Amino acid sequence: MKTKIEREERQKAIVDMNSFLLTYAVNILPSGNGNIAGTVYDAMKNDLTGLDALFNDGGIGRTLKFTDIAAGCARNLYDLDPEAAEAEGQRITTEAVNYLGNNINSFNHWLSE
Repeated sequence: MKTKIEREERQKAIVDMNSFLLTYAVNILPSGNGNIAGTVYDAMKNDLTGLDALFNDGGIGRTLKFTDIAAGCARNLYDLDPEAAEAEGQRITTEAVNYLGNNINSFNHWLSE
């Protein structure tokens, strides 16, 4: 069972992951797209490697701006060894993808401010 602090820290990491990824997307993708969050979500909802094709960056955005953050969060939050942190990081990544999918309009609004 996760403590309240663990749940809050996990939620912060999920928001940060999406924020970092979307900020990266704004700098990589052509301007004028008012639905950056939707575009990113559509690219990764079935397979994270869809981000590689979207960004055409060889996986840099996917790893440095998303999955590495999840693994780091798991390692720090639960004091896990690298292998266990990777597995928990994958679960956090899945939660982050779902969170983005459920909050596309909020993220698009945040990006347009």
